[in-house]
Amino acid sequence: MYDQRAADEIRFWVTGSVAGRSLDSLLTVLPYFLVAALLTLYVSRPLASMALGEKVALGLGHNPRVVRYFVMLAVALLTGSATAIAGPIMFVGLVVPFAARSLVGPDIRRTMIMCLPIGPLLIISADILTRLIAQPAEMPLGVLTAIVGAPVLMLIVRAKRLPTLA
Repeated sequence: MYDQRAADEIRFWVTGSVAGRSLDSLLTVLPYFLVAALLTLYVSRPLASMALGEKVALGLGHNPRVVRYFVMLAVALLTGSATAIAGPIMFVGLVVPFAARSLVGPDIRRTMIMCLPIGPLLIISADILTRLIAQPAEMPLGVLTAIVGAPVLMLIVRAKRLPTLA
């Protein structure tokens, strides 16, 4: 027997979606978002110094091990909270910082600030497109972000590739 609700739940946890999410979902994870935001503010300056190298960061009074620990904690809180609300929407964490960096340059603080509007804008735009493309049904949000994100990943890999020796 085919259960539509079970199929929808499986699809949600495979591709992600923002359809049918209420404000209660956001309120549930809001404390984790706030803690992660405070951690991000705390590590923004040390991260900028670590971009210059660990020795420079140590010379400026930052402990790279502690900074990495707080960054991992903030990333885990943000990723877990976002996934709890919308499921695993692929490539957003890759495309958004890449786009932000291309707009504001290499400064990590400016990149993080620019990610704040770009992330939601990407998700909302992708959600609108998924609703328009597959009318009257809805294409899973993760499918569209994967279609956009896969070429971006290839561009990043090609840009970082070292020249081969002939």
